[in-house]
Amino acid sequence: MAKTILKGMLPLLFGLALAGLVGEGVLRVAFQIQKPIWAPSPDSRRELVPGFYESKGSWEVRINSKGLRDYEYPLEKAQGKFRIAVLGDSVSFGSGVNLEDTYAKVLERTLNRGANRYEVINFSVPAADTPEELAALKGKVPSYKPDLVVLGYMLNDTKPTLDAAPGANPSGGVRQHLRVFARFLNANSYLFAFSWERLERIMWKSSVLRVLNDRAQYYETEDAYTKWIVTAYTEEPDSAWTRVKAGIREMKDLSGAKSAPLFLVILPFSNSVYDSDPDLKPQDLVSRFALEENIPYLDLTPRLRENASEALFLPNDMAHLTSRGHEIAAEAIFNELKARGLVPSAPK
Repeated sequence: MAKTILKGMLPLLFGLALAGLVGEGVLRVAFQIQKPIWAPSPDSRRELVPGFYESKGSWEVRINSKGLRDYEYPLEKAQGKFRIAVLGDSVSFGSGVNLEDTYAKVLERTLNRGANRYEVINFSVPAADTPEELAALKGKVPSYKPDLVVLGYMLNDTKPTLDAAPGANPSGGVRQHLRVFARFLNANSYLFAFSWERLERIMWKSSVLRVLNDRAQYYETEDAYTKWIVTAYTEEPDSAWTRVKAGIREMKDLSGAKSAPLFLVILPFSNSVYDSDPDLKPQDLVSRFALEENIPYLDLTPRLRENASEALFLPNDMAHLTSRGHEIAAEAIFNELKARGLVPSAPK
């Protein structure tokens, strides 16, 4: 009986497999014409696609020929220039604002008042986490020979690591392995990424995803946010935060070996800025870690809180800064770099 059923299903399974292969092929050809903003690299990292352009109404995204959301900079550093490499996720990338309004570009203009000595080059990629930023520091960044590396650390950088690392999720088991497998498919299959993106939109609009997705719950309620923070930021040996620390230590060692110090910028969520009594445990842990590791750092929370009467975050968004938020961040970073002597008045 079982063999008969299996034999009857073989044509269906073959048809589904063939349809999947055809769909994958069609999408790969189509995406060569209509390029996505990022594509998987050989080691499954996200890399921005050179030449990508998209207008989003009030702001636009343009990726240069080197795969960066930035101006065209030659690989060879000109004599007398001081280069700063910025690593981060969508916040440092500048989702929601134009290129010239990102804190990287505002910082560059501020440094260059009265002289054209500094280049601030943005290597940030939306949704990047610490392992991906570390991979960029090993791969793409060294070609530009930076004199300083700025890591824009968003407090949810532990979340992708929590999802992806085997055994890291407290729920564990089959769910954890499915997440790892899904992330692999999303990075390597055009068909999976294309289909899931559209399915997610439908589920979100129908409120199904708001019930099923713990990440959506974390964004929507303060209780869920606090629960996630407690889960992610612990000093347990196998916690996501412990693995993130290991990655940042390696980044410090790598950048230091290239005579380019690592400067850590802590990017807060909006509730840390606007709430009267915010939970600052993540910032405190990150700050303490930076002090222990002798990594120069800046927590932007106090500086943003000083301007809490302004619109510093995009509407209905706990993470991404407005152009004014980027401006304040750039000013604070500039002052801290100068105070710490990390940017010379006369670059080498």
